[in-house]
Amino acid sequence: MQKRRCPTCKKTLLGTLFVKELDLELDQCPTCKGIWFDKNELEQLVDSAASKISVPPEAEPSMRVCPLCHKKMLVFHYPRTLVSVDFCRSCKGLWLDQGELNQIRAVRDRLEKGGQLDDKSGISLGRFIKVALASFKK
Repeated sequence: MQKRRCPTCKKTLLGTLFVKELDLELDQCPTCKGIWFDKNELEQLVDSAASKISVPPEAEPSMRVCPLCHKKMLVFHYPRTLVSVDFCRSCKGLWLDQGELNQIRAVRDRLEKGGQLDDKSGISLGRFIKVALASFKK
């Protein structure tokens, strides 16, 4: 298997981050602490296939390259936040920079407490991140 390079640092090889609660190994950059989720890792976190993840129409080409298939990713703001997430339409992988899960969690918590969290997203990136947030400790 070819070593994967961090889409942010570009030269740093990704290491392994083991999430004990999920018995799941993710790729993490030892330098910038970003996390890469492969399609099969997404499928372990959601009930439906990652191939059905929806990408918002406002998504734009990212400057980052997928560490798996080496194609340009898409970048968009996670709904109702200013957090940019990178998604590979080709291999269905997702890149989150260090702290982005916590930023999304903080916004979701605030919206939920205010009764403003409408989670009718079904099979979507929103569903994935909701499950992922529940899996990682603050």
